[in-house]
Amino acid sequence: HVLFEQKKGENMQNSKPIVNTKINWKNYNRSLGERANIFSHLPENVEEIWYNRTLTGKRGTPKTYSDRAIIVCLTIAEVYRLPLRQTEGFLNNLFLQIGLNLTCPNYTVLSRRRKVLEIKKTIYRYESDDALLVDASGMKITGDGEWHREYHDEFRRKTWLKLHLGVSWKTRQILAFACTPSNITDGKMFPELLTQVSRSITECIGDGAYDNRLCYESAQKHNLRPVFSIRTGAVEHADDIVLAPRNKAIDTIKNVVDGEKAWKAETGYHRRSLVENAFFRCKTIFGPRVSAKIFSSQIVQMALRINILNRFMTQSR
Repeated sequence: HVLFEQKKGENMQNSKPIVNTKINWKNYNRSLGERANIFSHLPENVEEIWYNRTLTGKRGTPKTYSDRAIIVCLTIAEVYRLPLRQTEGFLNNLFLQIGLNLTCPNYTVLSRRRKVLEIKKTIYRYESDDALLVDASGMKITGDGEWHREYHDEFRRKTWLKLHLGVSWKTRQILAFACTPSNITDGKMFPELLTQVSRSITECIGDGAYDNRLCYESAQKHNLRPVFSIRTGAVEHADDIVLAPRNKAIDTIKNVVDGEKAWKAETGYHRRSLVENAFFRCKTIFGPRVSAKIFSSQIVQMALRINILNRFMTQSR
Protein backbone atom coordinates (compact mmCIF):
# COMPACT_ATOMS: atom_id res chain seq x y z
CA HIS A 1 0.00 0.00 0.00
CA VAL A 2 2.89 2.36 -0.76
CA LEU A 3 2.47 4.56 -3.83
CA PHE A 4 5.11 6.60 -5.65
CA GLU A 5 4.52 10.15 -6.80
CA GLN A 6 6.61 11.19 -9.80
CA LYS A 7 6.73 14.63 -11.37
CA LYS A 8 7.36 15.15 -15.05
CA GLY A 9 11.04 14.83 -15.87
CA GLU A 10 11.85 13.36 -12.46
CA ASN A 11 13.73 10.09 -12.10
CA MET A 12 11.74 7.29 -10.47
CA GLN A 13 14.59 6.76 -7.98
CA ASN A 14 14.03 10.28 -6.63
CA SER A 15 10.27 9.87 -6.32
CA LYS A 16 8.86 10.15 -2.82
CA PRO A 17 6.85 7.22 -1.49
CA ILE A 18 3.39 8.12 -0.26
CA VAL A 19 1.78 5.78 2.24
CA ASN A 20 -1.87 5.19 1.42
CA THR A 21 -3.54 6.37 4.63
CA LYS A 22 -7.06 5.67 3.35
CA ILE A 23 -6.90 2.04 4.45
CA ASN A 24 -8.74 1.30 7.66
CA TRP A 25 -6.80 -1.70 8.93
CA LYS A 26 -9.42 -2.57 11.52
CA ASN A 27 -12.09 -2.85 8.83
CA TYR A 28 -9.65 -4.63 6.54
CA ASN A 29 -8.93 -7.35 9.10
CA ARG A 30 -12.65 -7.67 9.82
CA SER A 31 -13.36 -8.09 6.10
CA LEU A 32 -10.85 -10.94 5.87
CA GLY A 33 -12.72 -12.76 8.62
CA GLU A 34 -16.07 -12.09 6.93
CA ARG A 35 -14.94 -14.02 3.89
CA ALA A 36 -15.51 -17.26 5.81
CA ASN A 37 -18.93 -16.18 7.13
CA ILE A 38 -21.38 -18.55 5.46
CA PHE A 39 -24.28 -16.11 5.83
CA SER A 40 -22.44 -13.46 3.80
CA HIS A 41 -22.75 -15.81 0.81
CA LEU A 42 -26.48 -16.44 1.26
CA PRO A 43 -28.90 -13.78 -0.04
CA GLU A 44 -31.33 -12.32 2.48
CA ASN A 45 -34.32 -13.50 0.44
CA VAL A 46 -32.91 -17.01 -0.02
CA GLU A 47 -36.29 -18.67 0.60
CA GLU A 48 -37.96 -16.55 -2.09
CA ILE A 49 -35.38 -17.13 -4.82
CA TRP A 50 -34.48 -20.75 -4.11
CA TYR A 51 -37.13 -22.61 -6.07
CA ASN A 52 -38.03 -21.99 -9.69
CA ARG A 53 -41.47 -20.41 -10.11
CA THR A 54 -41.38 -19.61 -13.84
CA LEU A 55 -42.94 -21.85 -16.47
CA THR A 56 -41.40 -22.04 -19.93
CA GLY A 57 -44.47 -23.42 -21.71
CA LYS A 58 -42.32 -26.18 -23.20
CA ARG A 59 -42.77 -29.90 -22.82
CA GLY A 60 -41.28 -31.65 -19.81
CA THR A 61 -41.05 -30.98 -16.10
CA PRO A 62 -39.89 -27.44 -15.26
CA LYS A 63 -36.70 -26.86 -13.29
CA THR A 64 -37.05 -27.34 -9.55
CA TYR A 65 -34.31 -24.88 -8.56
CA SER A 66 -33.76 -21.36 -9.87
CA ASP A 67 -30.52 -20.24 -11.53
CA ARG A 68 -29.77 -18.03 -8.52
CA ALA A 69 -30.00 -21.07 -6.23
CA ILE A 70 -27.51 -22.93 -8.41
CA ILE A 71 -25.18 -19.90 -8.37
CA VAL A 72 -25.36 -19.72 -4.56
CA CYS A 73 -24.49 -23.41 -4.24
CA LEU A 74 -21.59 -23.19 -6.69
CA THR A 75 -20.31 -19.99 -5.05
CA ILE A 76 -20.18 -21.70 -1.65
CA ALA A 77 -18.42 -24.66 -3.28
CA GLU A 78 -15.73 -22.31 -4.62
CA VAL A 79 -15.28 -20.30 -1.41
CA TYR A 80 -14.83 -23.39 0.76
CA ARG A 81 -13.19 -25.53 -1.95
CA LEU A 82 -15.87 -28.21 -1.69
CA PRO A 83 -16.60 -30.91 -4.29
CA LEU A 84 -20.23 -30.99 -5.39
CA ARG A 85 -21.18 -33.96 -3.20
CA GLN A 86 -19.79 -32.27 -0.08
CA THR A 87 -21.51 -29.04 -1.08
CA GLU A 88 -24.85 -30.85 -1.16
CA GLY A 89 -24.30 -32.37 2.29
CA PHE A 90 -22.97 -29.12 3.76
CA LEU A 91 -25.95 -27.01 2.64
CA ASN A 92 -28.55 -29.60 3.61
CA ASN A 93 -27.13 -29.70 7.11
CA LEU A 94 -26.86 -25.91 7.25
CA PHE A 95 -30.52 -25.45 6.28
CA LEU A 96 -31.52 -28.02 8.89
CA GLN A 97 -29.52 -26.25 11.61
CA ILE A 98 -30.89 -22.75 10.91
CA GLY A 99 -34.47 -23.94 10.38
CA LEU A 100 -34.91 -23.22 6.67
CA ASN A 101 -37.32 -25.50 4.80
CA LEU A 102 -34.96 -25.79 1.82
CA THR A 103 -32.97 -28.57 0.20
CA CYS A 104 -29.77 -28.32 -1.76
CA PRO A 105 -29.85 -29.50 -5.39
CA ASN A 106 -28.40 -32.96 -5.95
CA TYR A 107 -24.75 -32.95 -7.03
CA THR A 108 -25.73 -34.30 -10.46
CA VAL A 109 -28.12 -31.37 -10.89
CA LEU A 110 -25.35 -28.93 -9.94
CA SER A 111 -23.01 -30.56 -12.43
CA ARG A 112 -25.53 -30.49 -15.31
CA ARG A 113 -26.78 -26.97 -14.63
CA ARG A 114 -23.23 -25.61 -14.35
CA LYS A 115 -22.57 -26.48 -18.00
CA VAL A 116 -25.18 -24.03 -19.29
CA LEU A 117 -25.24 -21.45 -16.51
CA GLU A 118 -24.81 -17.80 -17.49
CA ILE A 119 -22.76 -15.76 -15.01
CA LYS A 120 -22.82 -11.99 -15.23
CA LYS A 121 -19.56 -10.33 -14.24
CA THR A 122 -20.05 -8.19 -11.12
CA ILE A 123 -18.08 -4.92 -10.93
CA TYR A 124 -18.72 -2.80 -7.88
CA ARG A 125 -16.97 0.45 -8.74
CA TYR A 126 -15.54 2.32 -11.73
CA GLU A 127 -12.94 5.09 -11.67
CA SER A 128 -12.24 7.72 -14.32
CA ASP A 129 -8.90 7.82 -16.18
CA ASP A 130 -8.21 4.23 -15.21
CA ALA A 131 -5.70 1.81 -16.74
CA LEU A 132 -6.39 -1.77 -17.80
CA LEU A 133 -3.63 -4.17 -16.78
CA VAL A 134 -3.63 -7.34 -18.91
CA ASP A 135 -1.89 -10.69 -18.59
CA ALA A 136 -2.59 -14.43 -18.82
CA SER A 137 -1.76 -17.44 -16.67
CA GLY A 138 -2.43 -21.16 -16.69
CA MET A 139 -4.82 -23.03 -14.39
CA LYS A 140 -4.24 -26.74 -13.88
CA ILE A 141 -7.04 -29.07 -14.90
CA THR A 142 -7.84 -31.83 -12.43
CA GLY A 143 -6.57 -35.18 -13.63
CA ASP A 144 -3.39 -37.25 -13.52
CA GLY A 145 -0.82 -35.37 -11.50
CA GLU A 146 2.82 -34.76 -12.37
CA TRP A 147 3.96 -37.58 -10.06
CA HIS A 148 1.62 -40.05 -11.78
CA ARG A 149 2.99 -39.09 -15.20
CA GLU A 150 6.61 -39.46 -14.11
CA TYR A 151 6.08 -42.70 -12.17
CA HIS A 152 4.34 -44.43 -15.07
CA ASP A 153 6.60 -42.92 -17.75
CA GLU A 154 3.72 -41.06 -19.34
CA PHE A 155 5.05 -38.18 -21.36
CA ARG A 156 1.76 -36.75 -22.47
CA ARG A 157 1.62 -33.00 -22.84
CA LYS A 158 0.20 -31.28 -19.76
CA THR A 159 -3.25 -29.76 -20.16
CA TRP A 160 -3.89 -26.21 -18.99
CA LEU A 161 -6.78 -23.81 -18.96
CA LYS A 162 -5.46 -20.39 -19.89
CA LEU A 163 -7.01 -17.51 -17.99
CA HIS A 164 -6.77 -14.01 -19.49
CA LEU A 165 -7.44 -11.10 -17.12
CA GLY A 166 -7.90 -7.35 -17.42
CA VAL A 167 -7.52 -5.67 -14.02
CA SER A 168 -8.31 -2.10 -13.01
CA TRP A 169 -5.27 -0.19 -11.79
CA LYS A 170 -7.29 2.03 -9.43
CA THR A 171 -9.86 -0.36 -7.96
CA ARG A 172 -7.91 -3.66 -8.34
CA GLN A 173 -11.10 -5.29 -9.59
CA ILE A 174 -11.14 -7.69 -12.52
CA LEU A 175 -12.91 -5.86 -15.34
CA ALA A 176 -12.50 -8.43 -18.10
CA PHE A 177 -11.63 -12.10 -18.42
CA ALA A 178 -11.55 -14.91 -20.94
CA CYS A 179 -10.75 -18.63 -20.77
CA THR A 180 -9.06 -20.44 -23.65
CA PRO A 181 -7.08 -23.61 -24.32
CA SER A 182 -3.37 -23.32 -23.58
CA ASN A 183 -2.38 -22.91 -27.25
CA ILE A 184 -4.13 -19.53 -27.64
CA THR A 185 -1.68 -16.63 -27.37
CA ASP A 186 -2.15 -13.70 -24.99
CA GLY A 187 -2.29 -11.08 -27.72
CA LYS A 188 -5.00 -12.91 -29.66
CA MET A 189 -7.46 -12.48 -26.77
CA PHE A 190 -6.62 -8.81 -26.15
CA PRO A 191 -9.42 -7.47 -28.42
CA GLU A 192 -11.94 -9.67 -26.57
CA LEU A 193 -10.85 -8.21 -23.22
CA LEU A 194 -11.29 -4.64 -24.50
CA THR A 195 -14.89 -5.30 -25.54
CA GLN A 196 -15.76 -6.00 -21.88
CA VAL A 197 -14.44 -2.75 -20.35
CA SER A 198 -16.15 0.62 -19.96
CA ARG A 199 -15.21 3.98 -21.41
CA SER A 200 -13.50 5.02 -18.16
CA ILE A 201 -10.33 3.20 -19.30
CA THR A 202 -7.76 5.47 -20.95
CA GLU A 203 -4.70 3.23 -21.28
CA CYS A 204 -3.73 -0.44 -21.33
CA ILE A 205 -0.54 -2.00 -19.98
CA GLY A 206 0.83 -5.42 -20.87
CA ASP A 207 4.06 -7.39 -21.25
CA GLY A 208 5.87 -8.36 -24.44
CA ALA A 209 3.21 -10.92 -25.37
CA TYR A 210 1.01 -7.98 -26.46
CA ASP A 211 3.71 -6.32 -28.58
CA ASN A 212 2.06 -7.00 -31.94
CA ARG A 213 0.04 -5.11 -34.52
CA LEU A 214 -3.31 -6.64 -33.53
CA CYS A 215 -3.02 -5.28 -29.98
CA TYR A 216 -1.96 -1.80 -31.11
CA GLU A 217 -4.86 -1.68 -33.58
CA SER A 218 -7.32 -2.75 -30.89
CA ALA A 219 -5.99 -0.11 -28.49
CA GLN A 220 -6.30 2.59 -31.14
CA LYS A 221 -9.85 1.48 -31.97
CA HIS A 222 -10.87 1.95 -28.32
CA ASN A 223 -8.92 5.23 -27.96
CA LEU A 224 -6.50 3.75 -25.44
CA ARG A 225 -2.83 4.59 -24.95
CA PRO A 226 -0.91 1.31 -25.34
CA VAL A 227 1.98 0.60 -22.94
CA PHE A 228 3.42 -2.74 -24.01
CA SER A 229 6.88 -4.04 -23.21
CA ILE A 230 9.01 -4.03 -26.36
CA ARG A 231 10.48 -7.32 -27.44
CA THR A 232 14.22 -7.82 -27.89
CA GLY A 233 15.44 -6.88 -31.37
CA ALA A 234 12.37 -4.78 -32.21
CA VAL A 235 12.70 -2.31 -35.11
CA GLU A 236 10.79 0.88 -35.86
CA HIS A 237 8.17 1.23 -38.61
CA ALA A 238 8.47 4.92 -39.32
CA ASP A 239 5.48 5.32 -41.67
CA ASP A 240 3.03 3.26 -39.64
CA ILE A 241 0.65 5.48 -37.63
CA VAL A 242 -0.78 2.54 -35.67
CA LEU A 243 2.67 1.63 -34.36
CA ALA A 244 3.65 5.22 -33.49
CA PRO A 245 3.59 4.56 -29.68
CA ARG A 246 5.79 1.51 -30.27
CA ASN A 247 8.23 3.52 -32.37
CA LYS A 248 8.50 6.12 -29.62
CA ALA A 249 9.20 3.43 -27.03
CA ILE A 250 11.90 1.84 -29.21
CA ASP A 251 13.53 5.25 -29.73
CA THR A 252 13.55 5.95 -25.98
CA ILE A 253 15.01 2.56 -25.13
CA LYS A 254 17.77 2.83 -27.74
CA ASN A 255 18.82 6.49 -27.39
CA VAL A 256 18.36 7.35 -23.70
CA VAL A 257 20.70 6.36 -20.88
CA ASP A 258 19.15 3.40 -19.06
CA GLY A 259 16.57 3.53 -21.82
CA GLU A 260 14.30 0.67 -20.78
CA LYS A 261 14.33 1.77 -17.16
CA ALA A 262 13.58 5.36 -18.16
CA TRP A 263 10.73 4.24 -20.45
CA LYS A 264 9.15 2.16 -17.69
CA ALA A 265 9.36 5.09 -15.26
CA GLU A 266 7.90 7.52 -17.80
CA THR A 267 4.96 5.32 -18.78
CA GLY A 268 4.25 3.75 -15.37
CA TYR A 269 4.80 0.28 -16.77
CA HIS A 270 5.50 -1.15 -13.30
CA ARG A 271 1.78 -0.90 -12.52
CA ARG A 272 1.44 -4.10 -14.54
CA SER A 273 2.58 -6.08 -11.50
CA LEU A 274 -0.91 -5.63 -10.03
CA VAL A 275 -2.39 -8.05 -12.57
CA GLU A 276 0.14 -10.65 -11.46
CA ASN A 277 -1.03 -9.98 -7.92
CA ALA A 278 -4.59 -10.74 -9.07
CA PHE A 279 -3.47 -14.16 -10.32
CA PHE A 280 -1.71 -14.74 -7.00
CA ARG A 281 -4.91 -13.93 -5.07
CA CYS A 282 -6.97 -16.20 -7.30
CA LYS A 283 -4.65 -19.19 -6.96
CA THR A 284 -4.09 -18.64 -3.24
CA ILE A 285 -7.79 -18.38 -2.33
CA PHE A 286 -9.20 -20.99 -4.70
CA GLY A 287 -6.16 -23.10 -5.52
CA PRO A 288 -4.28 -23.47 -8.82
CA ARG A 289 -6.72 -26.00 -10.31
CA VAL A 290 -10.18 -26.15 -11.81
CA SER A 291 -12.17 -29.24 -10.93
CA ALA A 292 -14.67 -29.18 -13.81
CA LYS A 293 -13.93 -31.52 -16.70
CA ILE A 294 -16.00 -29.80 -19.42
CA PHE A 295 -14.80 -26.50 -20.91
CA SER A 296 -18.14 -24.69 -20.49
CA SER A 297 -18.20 -25.68 -16.82
CA GLN A 298 -14.61 -24.49 -16.40
CA ILE A 299 -15.61 -21.06 -17.72
CA VAL A 300 -18.49 -20.88 -15.23
CA GLN A 301 -16.14 -21.93 -12.43
CA MET A 302 -13.68 -19.14 -13.26
CA ALA A 303 -16.51 -16.58 -13.65
CA LEU A 304 -17.74 -17.42 -10.15
CA ARG A 305 -14.23 -17.03 -8.75
CA ILE A 306 -13.81 -13.64 -10.40
CA ASN A 307 -17.10 -12.35 -8.97
CA ILE A 308 -16.06 -13.57 -5.53
CA LEU A 309 -12.65 -11.88 -5.85
CA ASN A 310 -14.27 -8.59 -6.90
CA ARG A 311 -16.57 -8.72 -3.87
CA PHE A 312 -13.68 -9.53 -1.55
CA MET A 313 -11.63 -6.68 -3.00
CA THR A 314 -14.48 -4.21 -2.52
CA GLN A 315 -15.03 -5.29 1.10
CA SER A 316 -11.34 -4.97 1.99
CA ARG A 317 -10.74 -1.48 0.59
